[in-house]
Amino acid sequence: MVRLPRVWGLSIGALLAVTGLAWASGYALAVVEILRLRPEGDVAQLLTLGTTLGWPTVDFARVVVPGALYAMVAGVYAARGTASPVVRWPMTPTARAALVHAPLLISPWVLGQLDVVRRGPLVALCFGASAALCAWLASANSPPSVADESPVEPSPRGVLSRVRPHAPVLVLMLAHFALFAFLAIRRDAALWSATVDLGIFKEALWNTLHGRPLHSPTVGYSFLGEHFSPILFALAPLYGLFPTSATLLIVQTGAISLAAWPIYRLALHHGLGRRLATLVAGSMLVAPAMQHSMMYDFHMDLLGVPALAWAIHAAERRRHVTLIVSAAVLCAVKEDAFLALLGIAMAAYFGNPRDRKRVPIVVALVATVYCLVAILVLIKRFGPPPGVPEYMAAGGPPTAYKFARNFRHLTNGSHGPVRTLLGMPIRFALYAVTDARLTSALVLGAPVLLSSLFAGARIFVLVPLGILLLSDNPEIVGMRYHYGAIHHPTTYAAAIFGMAAWVARCHPERRVAMQRALESGVIAATLVMVAMHPGSMASDANTHDSRRVTARVRRTNALAALVPADGRATVTSFGGARFSNRRELWMYPQGVDRADWAFVDLQRPAWPSRPDSRDGLVVELLHSRVWGAVGWGDGAIVLARGHDASHNRTAVRDTFLRRSYEVEGTEQTDYPNAIESDPDASDGYARVVRPTDRRSGQWVVFGPYIRLPPGHWTVTFRVRAEPTRFPADIGAVDIFSQGRTIVNHALTPEDVEGGRWHDVPLEFDSIGASDLEFRVRTDHGWILAADRISLRVDDEHAVLRHLGF
Repeated sequence: MVRLPRVWGLSIGALLAVTGLAWASGYALAVVEILRLRPEGDVAQLLTLGTTLGWPTVDFARVVVPGALYAMVAGVYAARGTASPVVRWPMTPTARAALVHAPLLISPWVLGQLDVVRRGPLVALCFGASAALCAWLASANSPPSVADESPVEPSPRGVLSRVRPHAPVLVLMLAHFALFAFLAIRRDAALWSATVDLGIFKEALWNTLHGRPLHSPTVGYSFLGEHFSPILFALAPLYGLFPTSATLLIVQTGAISLAAWPIYRLALHHGLGRRLATLVAGSMLVAPAMQHSMMYDFHMDLLGVPALAWAIHAAERRRHVTLIVSAAVLCAVKEDAFLALLGIAMAAYFGNPRDRKRVPIVVALVATVYCLVAILVLIKRFGPPPGVPEYMAAGGPPTAYKFARNFRHLTNGSHGPVRTLLGMPIRFALYAVTDARLTSALVLGAPVLLSSLFAGARIFVLVPLGILLLSDNPEIVGMRYHYGAIHHPTTYAAAIFGMAAWVARCHPERRVAMQRALESGVIAATLVMVAMHPGSMASDANTHDSRRVTARVRRTNALAALVPADGRATVTSFGGARFSNRRELWMYPQGVDRADWAFVDLQRPAWPSRPDSRDGLVVELLHSRVWGAVGWGDGAIVLARGHDASHNRTAVRDTFLRRSYEVEGTEQTDYPNAIESDPDASDGYARVVRPTDRRSGQWVVFGPYIRLPPGHWTVTFRVRAEPTRFPADIGAVDIFSQGRTIVNHALTPEDVEGGRWHDVPLEFDSIGASDLEFRVRTDHGWILAADRISLRVDDEHAVLRHLGF
């Protein structure tokens, strides 16, 4: 008979231990952060600033305590199972409960990781292991579920009866598609889509429909000269019917949603049952790196995700026609597809020594020949014609293939990358297991409990992961933008192979317990990853800023509408996708000598230009009077060649001397996704940082790295603060330039009296200052909100005369 009081006592003790350790770990990390941020202070005094009631200790308790409470209940649940036949040795109920709690006792030290990206998957593994142990112990003698474990045969009674068994995964795919299509379209509506990359694909498709195959004015030549991606021709008819950003974003999201189906079918084929198959497919859809990929414009790479998943499934099931079609689609997406197909072929051939599959080998070899021809011949054929510079050339010595620059460390004198890699394997094996690369591999594998590593010979399917492990491009290594998407089908397919191996190696009486353990572990690990990883839209530490269609966005959009649809235009990158459907278009400041229209958004990032050169060129164009200001406001301006220049002086005054920008509308912050609605804020929203925010930064806003004309300027910060129970300072506002603080003001309760919005002005002389930043700092003690930063100069006429107006 189970002695519940003893088990409950152990569980309560575990709860107290985990909570106490979390508190201590959080305090230690707080002290480390204080010492790092203020190294010049007295150590004893600085130690007293670390508080067990502030960030990050309260946040750690917020994360760990629910898990410990779960473990308290799970311990009792596990204790009520039976020791045999799941384990080979007798276990008392108390011992089974203790085993379930063990992974949770590690979590406080895991939470103490300074690396917020690594923190999530490590915590996910702790909770996933605990959940898996609990289900394993509690399901020891559960009978097999015939409805779940038996293969589902098509029913002759109709379509609905065939679909019904798969309803959970189909509903999940539909919900995923609806949610992320909405988020992607909202981001575009908020003018955060960029010329690079969504705009380039819109240009290529629009020009294809107008007689210039995949020509991109921004690139300067056909996109086939960048990546050989004939799959884009298939999108042209649809784009001809609906020539909007939403069309491409919907197609991209739909492709990712559809990729779950072959992964689900692969899991069923390997006997994992519908429930676990659904969970694995769903885990892939909501994986943080996959979310991250979908929320950065449009990239043709994501169209290859379902093709890759189908290719893996087809190779395993001997569906040769499906394999050939999937391989053809994958090769049409991008010229490096042969790597994934070679991995699939080796996995299929070596994965089952008794039944070698040779067709995938033939398909992979044919794909390799095609891809090498595309890389060495076709891309050069469609590349820049004489006199046209290579798009976004990165400098350095030229290579036979432009994107081999992501692996330049593999070259050794005159030796190519393959010869260098084969000749120095130890060096690059060590390179592949460095910190950042292991972190990315952990992010991919944690939601499925690292089961991908147990795929046996089928682990060859992970060959594309070599791109991540061997690249020296930090964006590829960190799976930023779209670089993580292509790794998910292979990672989750390998996870299916690993899970199937675990189940197969179990005694028949233990297989149901293993199945339940994997189901529980995947659920727990995936939920923790979705909640904690900064790439997840559900995380409060999400690195994607909230995209709101604010009043400022609507006014800026109205300005953009002043540029005629057939006008030759140069536009800044962010929001530039709005202008793509035209024959001649350049990314500002390029094309100024040929364009008739210019649209410049001063509040969005200036890339690929610098803020000072971007602003300086606008002033220069207005001063020349060859260009006239057509409309301006809220940090955006529209110019037209040959337009009436009588308003240029006023436009310069309003745009540059009476400058202001919304804090919630900039990416220059340590706290993305901290935007809250506020009816009293100037634009209806503000960036709000609370003491419990677990991110380690201190700047609510920094930048914008501009240069101001000489003069006496006043910078006004509109801020709001509310006290909390955490003993710490409010923060400060300052003006900063190239490592030097020009003016600093520590915020006091008098500055923010009553929790209302207040203006805090700072004055300074701008002579000789460049890369100016206007910053708001939080000390994590108060709720601190920043709304708008405004600039004014004392003598506008003198500054305008200095600028030539």
